Amino acid sequence: MVAKYIAEQAAEWVISFFRHWYAGGFRSFIKAFIKLISVLDRSLAFRVNIKSLFKPMYQDRSAMGYVMGFIFRSIRIIVAFILYVFFGAVFAAAYVAWAFIPPYLFVKSLNINVHPLF
Repeated sequence: MVAKYIAEQAAEWVISFFRHWYAGGFRSFIKAFIKLISVLDRSLAFRVNIKSLFKPMYQDRSAMGYVMGFIFRSIRIIVAFILYVFFGAVFAAAYVAWAFIPPYLFVKSLNINVHPLF
């Protein structure tokens, strides 16, 4: 009876740990990434620039206004896209590193000779 209770509690603790570590960690990474993207979007205005890509700059309806608007907005769209992809890759790499911490520590606790990548 006592062994069954201890086994159930240990299994629940392990399940709770993995739920907290992986699901909770993933939610935290996603929330931080969305917050960073929203801060970047305030200055880069990715969606606004895409919507107004073919509109003239500063409502200057001359040919120069259309050309300048297209050039400047295209540059801003490209820079914003590159930054979003870069920070997405950084957050993805950070989460993968976060996800490999428990297995790495488990293997190290078994005294298996594992050399870390970093």
